[in-house]
Amino acid sequence: MTNDPTQSDPESARLASPNAWFEDASAWIVRGGVLLGALRAVQALALSLGIGRTEAAAVAEAVVGAAYVGVAHALAGLLLAAPVRALGAWLDGYGREGSRHGPAVASFAPPPTPPDAPSAAPVPVAPGRDAGERAAEVRDLIREGEWEAADERARAFVADHEGDPRGPALFEELERARRDAADRWREQLQAAREVNDPARVLELYEGVPPVLDDPARRDLDSELASWFLAVVHRRLRSGLLQIEVVTLVERVSATFGHTKEGASLRAALPTLRRGAGLCARCGKPYTGLADACPECLGGAAPPPPVIPELDPVDDLEPISAEDEEPSWFLDDDEEQNDGNPDGEANGRLRP
Repeated sequence: MTNDPTQSDPESARLASPNAWFEDASAWIVRGGVLLGALRAVQALALSLGIGRTEAAAVAEAVVGAAYVGVAHALAGLLLAAPVRALGAWLDGYGREGSRHGPAVASFAPPPTPPDAPSAAPVPVAPGRDAGERAAEVRDLIREGEWEAADERARAFVADHEGDPRGPALFEELERARRDAADRWREQLQAAREVNDPARVLELYEGVPPVLDDPARRDLDSELASWFLAVVHRRLRSGLLQIEVVTLVERVSATFGHTKEGASLRAALPTLRRGAGLCARCGKPYTGLADACPECLGGAAPPPPVIPELDPVDDLEPISAEDEEPSWFLDDDEEQNDGNPDGEANGRLRP
């Protein structure tokens, strides 16, 4: 039982509806149009019949004219009120529609939590669905090669789902994927060594998968360091020392400096740099006679050494233009004129 008048009185509900007002207004407009037509017809009939201008006729004509004007203004008011009424009805319906949907839309947003109030407990998720999603996440990490993250998620999965058989299966998949990745890496490393590509070997070594234990890693480092040392020896025996060899020695000595072979290459690096026309310390181009470039020594380059056996050019005596060209060989006639009657050459050079 409610107190709503629109439910107890159907006629009141109909009158309160905007549609009912438009229906009534349209009916009155039709009636007013018929009445205006009748009044205009009476005026036209009176004029056409030539009724006398008596006092009663004048009064009747005035009444008909006034009625005509009143009805016309009433119809004009109804016509002007119709769009205003329609706009009001539209706004009223829009407001009701928003108030009807407002609480439903607002219900999707969580209510604001007071600052001091404790956070609500998370809604529990179905165990089967949560376990399936977490297992799929671990498998995605395994396919991407994220070994550490996959191992961490797998351990968390086993801790949260002790009786789930997917936990041991995840660890088996992880170990199998690690072994396969290590085998592929060893095959690529061996192929690079067979074609004598030290740059590729260094690149693969930097991306070694974390599946080797410490003893296996030490053995691998020693083996690769020996191989790099042999490569450097072969290139040095092949001929001219090139900068590429020095660059290779720098990288190998930096990567395998903890091995005996790497330490040997590091000790020979300054000599190799000087032989390739580089500074022994920084490795920049330098062809001077000092042990290192001026930038490393912190001063200017020393001047070239002076050879003491050669006299300076400024100490030479100038030859005058009046001097005749000397004769570097003996002349028999001159020897006789000089008091040598025999005219024998004494074997000396005279100017």
